[in-house]
Amino acid sequence: MIVPITGNLILLLCGVLCLAGTLSRTDAAEDQAKANGLYTAAGRTRAGRDIKASGDMPLGVRVQDDAVTVVFGDHKMAVEKKRILLDGKERAKISASVRTFDIVCTNSTLSVMADKKSVLTAKINEKP
Repeated sequence: MIVPITGNLILLLCGVLCLAGTLSRTDAAEDQAKANGLYTAAGRTRAGRDIKASGDMPLGVRVQDDAVTVVFGDHKMAVEKKRILLDGKERAKISASVRTFDIVCTNSTLSVMADKKSVLTAKINEKP
């Protein structure tokens, strides 16, 4: 039985074009984020806490069990069950019932909202 090579070639060409389109969209999104100067990351703990972080520098959200670490620049902020630590030092106490955190780091200022209430505003330096 002879399989026409044109059918396989068409499938291969479609796959290559789809991949190229995906890569160009990813590059465009990254370029737009850099142009806007805004980076974002998010996570959710097993207990159901939602964490959203954004800022004018690259950042990341790492979830481990019920604790969250937000990394931005050379700084680390840990969100534990009842407190927030910045670079290893307790900076705020929070209720264990808090479900949402919005973290913004812009112009060397860190702002943390817990259930839409401000719980921490801090100036941060380049190095912790």
